Amino acid sequence: MWHQGILKGGRTTEVQTESGHINRPARQGTAAWFRWLSWREWLVFFGMGAAVILLELRNHRMMWLEHGSGQTVWTDPELVGEIILFGLILPILGGLILGYQARTAVERDQIAEELALRRQLVAQIHKAKSWVDLVDIVVQTPGAVVPAAYAWLLLQRTNEESFMQVAHWHRPGHQLRLPLTNDAMSTCEQCLSSTVQNGTRIVSCEHSGGADQSTRYCLTFCSEITGKAALFFELPAEQQLARRQISMLDDLGKEISLAIDNANLNHLKQRQDSVARGERLRIARNLHDTLGQNISYLRLKLEQLNDTNLAGDPHRFQDDLVNMLAVADEAYLQVRDTLDELRASEQQELETIIGNYATQVSQRAGLLVDTKSSGKPRNLSATTSRQLMYIIREALNNVEKHASATAVQINLM
Repeated sequence: MWHQGILKGGRTTEVQTESGHINRPARQGTAAWFRWLSWREWLVFFGMGAAVILLELRNHRMMWLEHGSGQTVWTDPELVGEIILFGLILPILGGLILGYQARTAVERDQIAEELALRRQLVAQIHKAKSWVDLVDIVVQTPGAVVPAAYAWLLLQRTNEESFMQVAHWHRPGHQLRLPLTNDAMSTCEQCLSSTVQNGTRIVSCEHSGGADQSTRYCLTFCSEITGKAALFFELPAEQQLARRQISMLDDLGKEISLAIDNANLNHLKQRQDSVARGERLRIARNLHDTLGQNISYLRLKLEQLNDTNLAGDPHRFQDDLVNMLAVADEAYLQVRDTLDELRASEQQELETIIGNYATQVSQRAGLLVDTKSSGKPRNLSATTSRQLMYIIREALNNVEKHASATAVQINLM
């Protein structure tokens, strides 16, 4: 779920970069060169064809004079064929080939640019050092991929709570928009509760973009249980998302989901560490007040028995032994109860974490994840429990990405 500590008490962050978006990689020069050639290529080929035609025309005239045939340009079929070949067919074919190469170079450079941008965005998303940094990067992401003017990030911690706007972004030169209205946030619930069509996280928002009639889209991610999220962004009314842009935003949505999952896990780990420290202090105080007192009593009685003439008062010695045995039994029970409490707490904590993450993956990937626990709980160290959780998380991520599975079963024994 979206934790209160993560949400920073509902703080809304406004983000505005100097360039209006995350830095994009520089475009390669090959496509620029072909674009420069695209309108000259026809002149080059037609010029070459004209030169060949003039040369052939000169040769044919010399042949006509030499043989006295009296032919002209239009009565010589061989010359007419050469004019058609070198004046039309070859220049057109050459221009089409160079034009195709130019378009291919442009598309290749666009793909290379998009891949470089995707790598840059993914690296920035996963290298975010804090939740605030992650939110700032996420809310700027649409502006780096498409010419979006505005973006809003909405989060919902639990199914019982409404959406909360935690960040918004606008491109420099555009007027700052007010936060989304309750009407727009209710649209979020409709988008996230419905099934996303065509296998993409991008849905067209039905809510109007305002007086400028801009087109609003919504990038959805996260799960039903651990929290929903929606990243709204607006495009000018005359622009629509291209298929390649939808694919890129969809891929980035998956990376954002993983980054948010990691942020939630890190926050959960920090909270668990804090709880563990508090629990250790509580146990230490409890042991000091109970076990410590009993051990001090036993030590004191042993010192007294060591300094006492045991033969002179055997009844007192017997009574002291009975009392010491009772205190020792009580100390043993205190130690056993404390160990049982620690083992039960560790086992329950690990099962809860694994169950929550399994449910999250199930909702996000459409998998049927079944988690079962059997047998007697084992005493695992904090390091072992954490490593086990990371292994299970990585295994579930691999199943989600590569296995094309429909069901996963996790057995804790």
